[in-house]
Amino acid sequence: MKFEATANEIRTLLHLAKLKEGSSKRAARSRGGRAALAKGLPQGVLERYDELVRAHRSPAVARIERGTCSGCHIRLPTMIEYKILHSLALYTCPRCRRLIYAPELLDSAAETEPATRRRRVAGGQY
Repeated sequence: MKFEATANEIRTLLHLAKLKEGSSKRAARSRGGRAALAKGLPQGVLERYDELVRAHRSPAVARIERGTCSGCHIRLPTMIEYKILHSLALYTCPRCRRLIYAPELLDSAAETEPATRRRRVAGGQY
């Protein structure tokens, strides 16, 4: 299954996953942050992410690494790998059902964004 997504939406989803993986104290403090992040995601993507979290699939979002899903470490079918590597979108791993993406495309999308959007200030905040 394919979910159309922009580079910013994928980054937002990855940030949301990092919040989930954090300690329970930090997660409790960041509930407001989760709600703010969730607003920026398409409804279908957010629903799929929440399903994976409820099913204890950690991480819920995995990258493709050398043709394999980094979540379950199974080699992806060639056609799915080709599609993932050639379109900036989220796909579902056919084995573990995690959301998978190509980090190379995410990096190349960052290079094409205007410099004012990518600029970071001290402390790692935008």
